[in-house]
Amino acid sequence: MKKVIEWLKNSKGNILLLIILVVLVNLVFSKLFVRYDLTGPKSYTLSESSREAVKTIEQPLSLKVFFTKSLPSPYSDTYTYLKDLLSEYENAANSNFKVEWYDMDKEENKKIASNFGVNEVRIQQIEKEEASLKNAYMSLVVSYGDQSEVLYLSDSNETSGLEYKITTTISKVISSTDILAGLKGKVRITLYKTERLGDFNIANFDKIDSVVDQVYANVSKKFGNKVELVKVNPDSQQSVDLKKNYGIVSLNWKEKDGTINTGALGITVSNGDNVYPVALGIENAIFQYVVSGLDSLEDNINYSIQNLLSKTTVIGYVTGHGENDLNDSRTGSANFSALISDIYSFKEIKLAEEEIPVDIKCVVINGSKSEFTDAELYKIDQFVLKGGNLIVFNDSYQEIQQQSQNMYQRPQSQFIAVENGLSKLLDAYGLKIEKGWVMDDNCFKRNDQNYGEVKYYMVPQLRKEDLNQNNVITKNLGFVLFSSASAIDSSQARKNPNAEVTVLARTSSASWVESQNISMNPLYYAPPSDKSIMGAKDLSVLVEGKFKSAFEKNPSEEENTSGLTSDTHISESVQRGKVLLISTSTPTTPLLLTSISEPIVIFLRNAVDYMNGNEDFCSMRTKNLSLNALRSDISDGSKTFYKWFGQIGLAVFVAVAGLLVLFARNKHRNAIREKYNPDDPRFVQKKSDE
Repeated sequence: MKKVIEWLKNSKGNILLLIILVVLVNLVFSKLFVRYDLTGPKSYTLSESSREAVKTIEQPLSLKVFFTKSLPSPYSDTYTYLKDLLSEYENAANSNFKVEWYDMDKEENKKIASNFGVNEVRIQQIEKEEASLKNAYMSLVVSYGDQSEVLYLSDSNETSGLEYKITTTISKVISSTDILAGLKGKVRITLYKTERLGDFNIANFDKIDSVVDQVYANVSKKFGNKVELVKVNPDSQQSVDLKKNYGIVSLNWKEKDGTINTGALGITVSNGDNVYPVALGIENAIFQYVVSGLDSLEDNINYSIQNLLSKTTVIGYVTGHGENDLNDSRTGSANFSALISDIYSFKEIKLAEEEIPVDIKCVVINGSKSEFTDAELYKIDQFVLKGGNLIVFNDSYQEIQQQSQNMYQRPQSQFIAVENGLSKLLDAYGLKIEKGWVMDDNCFKRNDQNYGEVKYYMVPQLRKEDLNQNNVITKNLGFVLFSSASAIDSSQARKNPNAEVTVLARTSSASWVESQNISMNPLYYAPPSDKSIMGAKDLSVLVEGKFKSAFEKNPSEEENTSGLTSDTHISESVQRGKVLLISTSTPTTPLLLTSISEPIVIFLRNAVDYMNGNEDFCSMRTKNLSLNALRSDISDGSKTFYKWFGQIGLAVFVAVAGLLVLFARNKHRNAIREKYNPDDPRFVQKKSDE
């Protein structure tokens, strides 16, 4: 044994120990995979939505990759990133998920690609200082059941948002095949009906149970018996709680002994913590109360279940007040509609004629010009208080084109103040839009042959430090352009103890407000000489939580003289809602929304996703997008320093750090050897040489 120990102490023993150590380390790490993503936006880590999408797949789903190898940069970077990303999907997925890579040098694989509708794309490559075009395969096919979807990856900047595109495509294909895919537990339909209400001669009250039973039978067949029905006879206190929590209709009456009792009638559809009220209630028909919603109950329950489970979401779009037209690509918001059409669709709502449908959880008001009636505002108000989400793009001024007397003279524009009445709602939620347009010295610039560099002060350029980096809507965005925006005062919203206020976008400290002679002519404006009136202005504010109603009662409610009174008005939020106010509608129009690569596109998509409960999509979309640009006001000397430090300084820093670590390790190794093995011939020989 002593000889073995002596032998291990010499150089031959070190070699053997090293071999044993390498073998043991490989055995350990062959069973253990660990990686750390040190990038700011977590570019190489799957989002929770992506993990959930592939973890709950109930049928075989395959991702077929048709990608030509050995492509020039930047397409080779896309290949490498795609390979790493799909490896992350495989690690997170269950056994039904499969990734297949096809060698596109083989003719049989080209035929397979053709069968899926995949074609070659033309890319640019540079060889021997000459640019040329080359055909290549750069596609991904998501296949699930009888459904398949092709993703083309030929964009040179395709790594940006690639995870978002893959995950949303997977969700879309699964949703179109099976709406109940990934469902945890059953969908519960709950009928809340106080039986005591049957004594008050309410029309159709006796038909409720038979109608609900028939609807349940039909719905259960449609959704594969994954639906259950529960009936509850709520007492007085439960009825009060149902109105408070879900906005269910409650009715009050006085007993003979003078006590006041409360009953309830309504239906909810739920799965887990998600609860959606269904349109069923009691209306005052002057001569008697009538149960409403029975005729459309089956459709409303189907809508609610689809809204509860589906990955494709319908968004309400208010019309009838001069809003931006979703079909107008020249001056309207057709580009905005097309932008979100992959997983969302707009449904136009005329509030003067209809209620907000039960399957909608987000409503957009975009550039309203004429005034809302109280009845219309009340519908929006009650929608928000029931837990609905509201996005408002509000314009303070409307452009009116004046006809010119001279056909060769350019027509002049006049801007008049917009009075749409939305302030009644927004004020109640603590948001106030101030008069005038916000100007900013940090703005969009353009060179003019007559005037040189022209600053468009009414088009602020919001930099990274002006965008909230703690909210997923604006996190990682380098800059965003706004135009014709007004300042937002959210001081009253901050006084609401049940709500959180987040300023998403504000101008720089070199901003001021112009409320006179509003014009899009940049030469009309100049920064004020009085710098004290300048300061940062909020242009986009998000309020989340519970709100108080803007109305004391339903403005359309008619008086009733019977002993039974219906309490349908919601005075405070029964569920948390979100209100996002953007003080201009120009981001949804061609004035700013001209290209899918514009930063405003990311802002809009993130805003829509966030307001529809898809927060993870926001972080997915902005991966690899973060732009850490230098501030525009930095000195030329600092710019030169950062330039050379980025090109050379960082490499020198790493080299010096490596030498220091090497020196420290050698010193530490020699100290250990001198203490525990001073007779080591290598150590003794080195000392004798010295």
